[in-house]
Parts: sequence; C-alpha cells; structure tokens
Amino acid sequence: MSSSQHQGGAFRLVQLEIKPLQKAHNENTTTMLENIELLTTLAKDIEGSSLPDDPEYERNKIQVEQIDSIVRDYLDLLRMTKGHTATLQQILESPGIDLRTVSQFYDNNIKTNTEKEYDDQSIKKVEEYQNFKLSIMQVHDPTAELDWNQEGDDDDDIQLSQVTIKTTCPWTGSNLQEPIQSKKCKHVYEKTVAFQKLRTGGGFFECPIIGCRESRITEADLVESPSLTFKIRKEIKRQEEEKRKKTESAAVDLSDDDE
Repeated sequence: MSSSQHQGGAFRLVQLEIKPLQKAHNENTTTMLENIELLTTLAKDIEGSSLPDDPEYERNKIQVEQIDSIVRDYLDLLRMTKGHTATLQQILESPGIDLRTVSQFYDNNIKTNTEKEYDDQSIKKVEEYQNFKLSIMQVHDPTAELDWNQEGDDDDDIQLSQVTIKTTCPWTGSNLQEPIQSKKCKHVYEKTVAFQKLRTGGGFFECPIIGCRESRITEADLVESPSLTFKIRKEIKRQEEEKRKKTESAAVDLSDDDE
C-alpha cells in the first residue's frame, strides 16, 4: 500500500469518528434554539399579561428579566456548541490528519473557536438575542425597534440583523426541507437536489442563483447549519400562518358581500 493510500485510509477513519459527533452537536444546537423559542414565547406571555401602569407589572418585569438571564445562558452554551462544531468541520477539511494527531488538532483549535465569551455588549450582536429582546418590546408597541446603536456605548460595530431568509430551493422552487449551504457563496439549496447535481455533474455544480459567479461547488463546499435550518423552518411556518390568515380574512369578506 502506498503512503498516499495509507493516508487516505487513515483520514476515512477520522471521518467515521467525527461525523456522529458532528451530528450530535447539530442536534444539540437545534434543541437549544427550540428552547430559546419556548422561553421567548413565555416571556412574551408574561410581558403581555399586564400593562405598564398595572400594579403587577413590576413583578412580571422581574420574571421577564430572569428569563432573559436564562436565554443568555442558553446562547453561551450555543456559542460553545458552535465552536465545537466548527472545530470538527476544520478536522474534516484537513485530510492530513489521522487518529494519532486528531486529538491534538482538536485541543489546539477548540480554544480559538470558543475563547470569546459574551459580555453585555457582544451579546447584542447575537441575532437570537436581538429577536428575543425585540419580541418582548413589541408586545406593547408593535412598531418598536431596537436602538442599541444609539445608546452611546462607544461600540460602533453592533449591527442589528436585517436578513431576508430564502425558504425555497433555487432549482425546484419548493420549500427547503433539508437545507445545505455553500461555504463559497453562502447560497442555500435542498440537500437531496444538490447531491443529485453533484452526481450528474461529475462531482461539482454551478450555483444556480442568478448573478452568482461560483461555477465549481463540490461536496466539500457544502455544509449543514442547524441554526440556518431552524430560521428557515421558522420563516416557512410564519409564511404559512400569514397565508392562512389572509385566506380566512378573504373568506370573511366574501361572506359579508353575500349578505
């Protein structure tokens, strides 16, 4: 057996070890995002159970602040989980690693990927925390917006997330069920369709998004993102709910016209 064949076999063993760990981290990420969503709903219910002038409002406000603290704890756990997932991905992108060196590689990279803990300023850059705070603010004022950039905190880097979520596959036009993202251009595709394109295209495909210049996307360029998947499914659910309400409203209008 040649040295290159031996190296390839060793790396395949690493892949067999890493992929189940990666899957477990992705599942943990999804669970934490779901828990944050549940906590957000609970905080909104508590916030909406009284008005600012009501006697019990201050007591409810304390409960909301306690939930805020729990959400921050979850986001810090999420930061750690994402750091571990990123390190595992770095291993999969380093073919020279074998079972003897993978542990050292992991220890060296995990420090870099998890060292930055959230403080009162950096937590404001986290999209999930922005959504949590905004959801509570809009309970009593649906037009409320976060104004963290105007707090005079000398942090010019805080950017409130205003991202349009694409929910459909660019090839089929159907809602994404198993989203997978290109690391090169950040565009998202349906996983089964993307892998079909890889098989029929000789191991690569051209990004179908109009204006994208990436013409050679391979399997190594495709990654699963539980955070992105969660956002896409949430947006699909929101769109379906909005469509349902419009249909019901149209039905009511039609009924009124008949009368």
